[in-house]
Amino acid sequence: MKILVRKVRSAWIRFTRRLEDLSLYRRVRQINRSLVSRVPHGQAGPVVFFNASSRINRLSQNAAFSLITSWGMRTSEIPVRYLVCTAGMLHCQIGARLKSGADVPREKPDCGSCMKLSDRLFPEGLADRIRWQSPGFEKELEGLSIEKLKQYEWEGIHLGELCLPSLRWALGRHNLVDDEPTRSLMRKFLLSAGNVAQYFKEYAARVSPAAVVIFNGVSFPEAVVRHICLEKQIPVVTHEVSALPFTSFFSHDHATAYRMDIPKTFQLSAEDERILDLYLSRRFKGDFSMAGIRFWPEIKQLGKELTTRIEACKQMVVVFTNVIFDTSQIHANVLFEDMFAWLEDILQRAKRHPETLFIIRAHPDELRRNKESRETVEERVRKYCNTGCENILFIGPDDYLNSYELIQRAKFVMVYNSSIGLEASLLGKPVLCGGQSRYSHYPTVLLPDSVEAYRFTLEDFLADHDIEWSDSYLKEARRFMYFHLAYVSLDFSPFLRQQKHARGQIILKPFDMDLLQTSENALMEVLQDGILRSGSFRYPSPRDFSGI
Repeated sequence: MKILVRKVRSAWIRFTRRLEDLSLYRRVRQINRSLVSRVPHGQAGPVVFFNASSRINRLSQNAAFSLITSWGMRTSEIPVRYLVCTAGMLHCQIGARLKSGADVPREKPDCGSCMKLSDRLFPEGLADRIRWQSPGFEKELEGLSIEKLKQYEWEGIHLGELCLPSLRWALGRHNLVDDEPTRSLMRKFLLSAGNVAQYFKEYAARVSPAAVVIFNGVSFPEAVVRHICLEKQIPVVTHEVSALPFTSFFSHDHATAYRMDIPKTFQLSAEDERILDLYLSRRFKGDFSMAGIRFWPEIKQLGKELTTRIEACKQMVVVFTNVIFDTSQIHANVLFEDMFAWLEDILQRAKRHPETLFIIRAHPDELRRNKESRETVEERVRKYCNTGCENILFIGPDDYLNSYELIQRAKFVMVYNSSIGLEASLLGKPVLCGGQSRYSHYPTVLLPDSVEAYRFTLEDFLADHDIEWSDSYLKEARRFMYFHLAYVSLDFSPFLRQQKHARGQIILKPFDMDLLQTSENALMEVLQDGILRSGSFRYPSPRDFSGI
């Protein structure tokens, strides 16, 4: 009976998803037909949209952000072109992602499904297709070690460096194994990057883009396009998901760094404080999601056993780690070689401070389905603790223990570049960072300027005295959080909703086409000002996010 119920439920989910897909395709066709009559004015070059690394067969949030932005441009009669991969890569980042339980990447990407979706999203008359044409350096890659492949350069472009974040992301690890599956995938990435590069160089010379809009600028196809844009002084804009549901962060830099220009004169009003407090009251209960993924389906309170262990120690420090292969890590590694080097430094420090309980918490995204980490924090901690270390406690990514209660009980908090470092600062706790984060550019936390200074500060924090911690960190953290949510988290929620049975995948809401006009929607004005006139990608006045 249970097997029958599962089969019926599975069939119902497939049927529901198919209906949602068909609804999406129908709505996209209607919009493209309504926009086809809007003839672009003037002779300016087009705004080119390129997004090859955030979806294959369904619409992700980042793919939707790009698509809706392009519709706004077309509504304003601004010339638009779509740069579309049409089996133009031997392998792509998302197509190479390991299946759950697999140890080697897929042999080839699912180009058929990807091209079918592209055909449904982009009008044929506006699509420029990247097809496979060998860049001609296959022989040069033969026999090279993974280290040599990482350093590979072609026609002045450091392809190895640009492909490395994608390789780590696809394989779910930072430290790469020098075996044939890893080398083979890197060779395919390098050749694919070379093909994108040779196509885009010719394409840019031919169409003279007014600007290019790409997904994050870190995934290798987009990273190559961004490199060439910067080289040729073509304005290039990147985007990533932001903190609130269905919001995006657009940037003239890497969007994954989340750099903001907060005016020095900006201060929160009493109403701003109220709105921020309402949002934080829910977030501190775990009521939030990122890119459609809810990390905490529940939050457990600290049990009696753990509470007793904490109270038995002289002091407790809580350490929050990251997913080692996340694309944000390219910005984080300014003091240590990587997050694991930082973690091992902490473990060594813990041995010298038996009076302090170190609670090490793994990031929940280490276990995300089809994106599991192949190098885990648990492996590092367990290996180190085999030598004996009674004052280290590990909490796994599938343990929904209340992080905020741990923060409240800690003497101070340690993070690499996790967002919870900002939240700890918002709770008034001292925060010591081992890596650069989106918020460490502002005085919200403490990020020393060298490893030596970091270790000196850590020893001082562990010493038997109270930590001198200014209230200015809390005040600055509130300024940062509010500005990020109210001004630069660009709201696409009037256009989008979550698919019922597909985590992270979305479909379109019914919306009035007038919403795509700058006169009716501040979002469109902000986007066009940023893309065409190098604007700041922020709203002129804050939006109320208290109900989100």
